[in-house]
Amino acid sequence: MLSALPHPLASATFTAAAAALFVWASMSWIWRKKLDFHGKHRASIQHCYVTGGSSGLGLALSEYLAKHGAHVTIVARDTKKLVEAQARIKSYCLSESQRIVAISADLTSQATSHEAYHDAIAKQDGQVPDNVFLCAGHAKPGFFVEADEKDLRSGLDGTYWVSAWTAQIATKAWIAAGKKGGRIVFVASLLALTSFVGYAGYTPGKHALKGLADTLRSEYLLYDIHVHLYLPAGILSPNYEVENRTKPAITSKIEEGDTPMTPEDCVKCLITGKSPPIRS
Repeated sequence: MLSALPHPLASATFTAAAAALFVWASMSWIWRKKLDFHGKHRASIQHCYVTGGSSGLGLALSEYLAKHGAHVTIVARDTKKLVEAQARIKSYCLSESQRIVAISADLTSQATSHEAYHDAIAKQDGQVPDNVFLCAGHAKPGFFVEADEKDLRSGLDGTYWVSAWTAQIATKAWIAAGKKGGRIVFVASLLALTSFVGYAGYTPGKHALKGLADTLRSEYLLYDIHVHLYLPAGILSPNYEVENRTKPAITSKIEEGDTPMTPEDCVKCLITGKSPPIRS
């Protein structure tokens, strides 16, 4: 009867497809409290802090925020990309009163994350961020047995700590300032719900990030801080192209039915909680 058992590749493909359907079907439930940058009680322009804001989802999101009148701080490592992104984001501003700040920092350590966050507050005329969008991260697909220590440690840094440190630092700043209603948006992945061959260095951190977000949903009721979790699948971005360089053939085979979304479509989904039209 062994011949009746499903092929591992088919099972993995089915699992990924089922998880994707779950994400889209449950998105409106996950985002019960939609993001609002023009609430009735917002007397001043909101300050939005975006990690990974120099490219991909983070850049598209920052452009959206600028279009809707926010002050925006973007944080990333590459200084050249930051300068270019800052200029692009400024071009979308509604008024000259909006401040667009770019900060170069490695957010995988607590110390540099703390320095970047408080540098942003200083450069935004002392305004503590109202919304923190944690878009920074990277993936390096490959086989677990072929990964070295640097690969695995970098994988956890680039999927979990790169967001966890900033979330903690932002929370402390809100509590110290007596600020209520702050909002943290974690960007995980479809792979925070499932996984398959090729992502052993990536999914553990994304599962951990989902676990952190789930925990903070209840803990942060103590401080009136809102926690959101966004779970996109493939996103067309520079990082996506880099991932494909090391992606095993079997991983690409499993993903062949997934049509990556544009960063702009991902932003619409993130903000509204509604999935974009399915493209054939």
